[in-house]
This record gives sequence, C-alpha cells and structure tokens, in this order.
Amino acid sequence: MNIVRWVSAWLLDRVIVVGFHLRYLISSAVPVAYSRGERAPVMLVQGAYENWKFLRPLGDRLNSLGHPVFVVRELRHNRGPVGPSTDIVARYLVEHELRRVIIVAHSKGGIMGKQLMVTDGVAERIDRMVAINAPFSGSRLARLVPRTTLGEFTPRTAYSVHSPGTRRRTRASCRSSVGSTR
Repeated sequence: MNIVRWVSAWLLDRVIVVGFHLRYLISSAVPVAYSRGERAPVMLVQGAYENWKFLRPLGDRLNSLGHPVFVVRELRHNRGPVGPSTDIVARYLVEHELRRVIIVAHSKGGIMGKQLMVTDGVAERIDRMVAINAPFSGSRLARLVPRTTLGEFTPRTAYSVHSPGTRRRTRASCRSSVGSTR
C-alpha cells in the first residue's frame, strides 16, 4: 500500500473513531430493543479506550437477526487493566444469569473474552466468542506506550493461557464454533 493510501485510511479511521466517541457523549443509553430476541444472547466487549458504541453497528445487526444484545456499561472506555476489567464482565454475566452467550469482542475485549472462557464459574456460561483484531500474541507497538492500558500488550507480556488443560479448552471452544449455524 502506498503512503498516500495508508495515510488516507488512517485519517478515515480516526474520523470514524471520533464519531463513535462523540455519539457516546451525547447518549450512552443502550437501545431498549437490545433486551429482546429469541436467539442466543450476545455480549459486546469493546477494546481499550473504546466505549460500547464502537461495536454498536454489530450489536444493531445481531439484534435485528433475533439476538438479545448485552452491553457492560460499567466498562466505560475500558481503560482499566485486563484482570479487573474481565472481573466486571464476569460479574455481569453471573448477575444477569446469562447462559449460552456469544461474546463479540474487539481488541482488548478479545483478550478479556479469552480469559472469561477459562474462568471457573464463568466459562460454562459462554458458548463461543468472535474476536476482532485481538492482540493474542501481543503488539510490538505496546512498547511505545508502556505506562498505559496498551502497555499490557507487549509480545513479552501477551496474555496467554498457561496450563495445558485450559489451553485445550480454549482451542476446542474456538474450533467448535467454526461453521456452526447456532
């Protein structure tokens, strides 16, 4: 990709992100329609420095297909460390008695979803996850901002599941959803 196209794409991306942040400032309310649906529940988990409205186009589409959609507003802009942020989502799943949940996550949200899928008392509530652009192997760019939320994602400190049993569980969960029509 030449430099002009790259810069144009980067600028367009920034404009879109600013738009999502401005919409959140105007209203962070979750649409009432999100609570309705007969299909499997979907939980949106946004990335670092993002509010839930970053994933709203996906939430709107999934809800129109019959999925109730859940948003953890307590995450706000998801600036906290992965562990405590993941605990917030886990509490939400338990408190709202959600089961057979499909997690749709972006970036840091994917890391959080992966942790949820191997957390006792929560993993059995999750049916599958769709992770969009999640830094499972870390990001070399994280070294440039070590004292921020993004600093957690260096390749050296990449979030991985260490015990062999949980690693198999994660792979099996990911494989089981490929090609599924549930």
